Amino acid sequence: ATDSDAAAGTNGGELKPEEAIDLAFVPDVVTGDGDTMDGPGWTLRAVHTPGHTSNHLCFALAEESTLFTGDHVMGWSTTVVSPPDGDMAAYMESLRKVTSRGDRVLRPTHGNPVTEPGPFLHAYLAHRLHREAQVRDLVRSGVANIADIVAILYVDVRDELHRAASRSVFAHLRKLVDDGTLAVEAGGTPRIDSVYLHG
Repeated sequence: ATDSDAAAGTNGGELKPEEAIDLAFVPDVVTGDGDTMDGPGWTLRAVHTPGHTSNHLCFALAEESTLFTGDHVMGWSTTVVSPPDGDMAAYMESLRKVTSRGDRVLRPTHGNPVTEPGPFLHAYLAHRLHREAQVRDLVRSGVANIADIVAILYVDVRDELHRAASRSVFAHLRKLVDDGTLAVEAGGTPRIDSVYLHG
């Protein structure tokens, strides 16, 4: 994780987001996958891309073959996927969905426009798959908790970003446990303070 999203702490072993989230917010209009809105000379279509958050949407501007990617794809870094609302399996599937769209330009909320989306998205997904393999291999070698995994994988990353990195590692671990590749010691649901074992 090279981004500087808000850090997370723990609360009884569960991830406790410290971002500014307004849980009481109710939108005037609820927009779902495929919903459109238009005006003179423009059409926007919602593209549901869960993963960073469960309700994340991108918006496609049809007239310019442009996808506004929000925090799903950033132009300068990978995004943090933070359980429990963030889900790594959903995130990877959403990356594949965006890759298959064939948009001409991606316009992220953070970073510059991406003018060659195909190679960029393939590299983005390859990075996630590589990180997943690193996490899996470390657990198989006996590195059993998130803090130790982060210390190894993010040794060249500033310490203040390690808390954000731990969120993405946790998301990878949850996916690997769900896939049956890894397991939680003594069973149970993966937690930020769990000990992980080869499945």
